[in-house]
Amino acid sequence: MTSKSAWSGRVQAAVLVSIAGAALLTGCDTAGQALPEATTTPPSTTQAAGIPVVLTAQTADGTPPTPETMSAARQIILWRAEGMRLPGTTVTIKDDTLVVTVPDDDGTEARRLAQTGELTVRPVLTAVPPTGSGPAAPDATAAKITRQSSDPAVQQQAIAELDCGAVDPLRGADDPAQPLVTCAADGAEVLLLGPSVLGNRAISGARAHLDPRSNRHVVEVTFTPEGADVFEALTIENMNRRIAFVVDTAVVSAPMIVSPTLAGVTQIVGNFTAESAEELANSLRFGDLPVPFTER
Repeated sequence: MTSKSAWSGRVQAAVLVSIAGAALLTGCDTAGQALPEATTTPPSTTQAAGIPVVLTAQTADGTPPTPETMSAARQIILWRAEGMRLPGTTVTIKDDTLVVTVPDDDGTEARRLAQTGELTVRPVLTAVPPTGSGPAAPDATAAKITRQSSDPAVQQQAIAELDCGAVDPLRGADDPAQPLVTCAADGAEVLLLGPSVLGNRAISGARAHLDPRSNRHVVEVTFTPEGADVFEALTIENMNRRIAFVVDTAVVSAPMIVSPTLAGVTQIVGNFTAESAEELANSLRFGDLPVPFTER
């Protein structure tokens, strides 16, 4: 949370105009920080048992995740549950799987808790309406071959074929160092993005609140000193161009930069409800999971 003194000492804030009603997003970091023991408060005595969701870890090289990786993922999910006020949430580790159970839940909240939460900020190279309706790639490895290629011909083919209405096999598993063909979160655009220039490590904090001036729910994020420098340079270099803010491979926002960011704090502005704004801030505040998970 930003103090009053920090607010009063700000230089000019960025003016970022969101395209087609998309939200403006940046991310949060827990890298290098020791997380306290993750626990949730006991459930209410009136709550019914929830439906367990079984999730399997997907490592980049296909090898089994380490016990430390699974323990870290469990801890972050429990922290998210506490932040989202989901008392009684349990997360059980068994080999390469996590079983997440939220009381009174049909599995929806459990799945939200287990989203990878990886943020990347990428330049927008191309954006077009979606036209693809072909079958999705069978897995993340196959999807990377076409959707993260540096070959312009392969990129154009991926843009033409990507179905924004289908489940994304690449979700949360894209390589930040490579280009990316992906969809806007609302399915309204297919975008070709350049390699990531910022990620979760560029952010030190995030909180959701109702902006009294606009009466809209927003997520305020605070950059690390290094992240603030990089984001300032990014906005200066991309004046009158779009940059994309991507969470788990989907473009949450692709605003046009109309003024450089000269401060270490900005806002995520979009069509948020109180719940969705808090969910996003909570996910960014506690960082991304160490590996993506898929549901069995």
